[in-house]
Parts: sequence; C-alpha cells; structure tokens
Amino acid sequence: MSQDIEHLKQFKARMKAIARKNDDEFETIVTFDEKGYHVTVTEKADGHVFLSGHGGAFFIALDAALIELPGALKDWGYDDSP
Repeated sequence: MSQDIEHLKQFKARMKAIARKNDDEFETIVTFDEKGYHVTVTEKADGHVFLSGHGGAFFIALDAALIELPGALKDWGYDDSP
C-alpha cells in the first residue's frame, strides 16, 4: 500500500508540473470497484477528462493513464519539456 501511495504522489507531482507549466490545473481521482482501480485526471477549467486508466492493480491503472499522456499532451497542446 505504501508503494501505491508513493506512485500516486509521483504521478500527481508530474501532473501538477505539467499544469503549472501550462497555466492550468488538473484533478486526479482514484476509485476502486470489483474490476480494480480507476485513475481519472480531469482539467479543472472545463472538466474534460485528460487521462484515464484502469487495472486490477494500482500500478497498472497508473501505467495505463501514463500511456495516454504523450497523446493527450499533443492533442491539447500542453508542454511537458524538462
């Protein structure tokens, strides 16, 4: 469980860095049901879903969301350069 919390902190820190760099704000919501974990990142300004991922294990849900990140950044014109 502590490893899951650390992964979530790292994920949220990356999303905050992207949001700050692009003068925006994201909200990350993690839920759990009989199918596993669901991670959803929404853009606060208009509520659109920026990233989503799901999986039986927490790290799988985060990985699924991160796989979408390059495409989402490109589609929405966000900068994620170092």
